[in-house]
Amino acid sequence: MVKNLARQTFAAAEHFGARGILVSGGVAANRLLRERMSALAGAASLPIAFPTVAFSTDNAAMIAAAAWPKLLARDFASETLEATPQLRLG
Repeated sequence: MVKNLARQTFAAAEHFGARGILVSGGVAANRLLRERMSALAGAASLPIAFPTVAFSTDNAAMIAAAAWPKLLARDFASETLEATPQLRLG
């Protein structure tokens, strides 16, 4: 899994002309992933950054942190909001 994720990440970085890579979320706590991606970044002369392991938490914590100001401002989504699984990013 680590090998495939690293390979796909660097292929995407090359395809999109990325100037660096930021690895975040719970996966960023994986020691093997950090080692492999750091080695690939060094070979590609591409800056890479990881949060400290203490901040490499599940994305749910990040989503909650991002939502907190919206909650305080009572800025809620419409009741008609629906998920769009086919939504393409970019």
